[in-house]
Amino acid sequence: MLRVFNIRLNLKRENGSKNYLWLLFSSVNRLVFEKAHSQWWNIPPRCAKTTLGFIFHVAFALGNNSRAKFMYITHQRDLMREKMNELHIVLESPFYRQVFPNVKIVGRRSTRVIRTKEGGFVNGFSIF
Repeated sequence: MLRVFNIRLNLKRENGSKNYLWLLFSSVNRLVFEKAHSQWWNIPPRCAKTTLGFIFHVAFALGNNSRAKFMYITHQRDLMREKMNELHIVLESPFYRQVFPNVKIVGRRSTRVIRTKEGGFVNGFSIF
């Protein structure tokens, strides 16, 4: 057991292997969504709220359950396309493939929807 930011982390994965890269995703996810949840919206603009709250969280969740389903809704179409593209970049990166080798992205590259082989997806929508 390891403590990071006073959070107890189990270094062993379900398959029994130790994966310290997975630990990085896990510790950021737990810090942001369990320990700092009540202060999340008080973070000022341009401080990586979307990067941590959408891109890294969704990437981590799809890595753990490739059947998970997400929607990203924003007020601006260009912003939605930009963030979906950033998520694509993370999901296709060699680092992510090393941490989560079982996640397979299928279909053509789109800025509106990302689908996994197992049926999971991320849909992007804009209000305007």
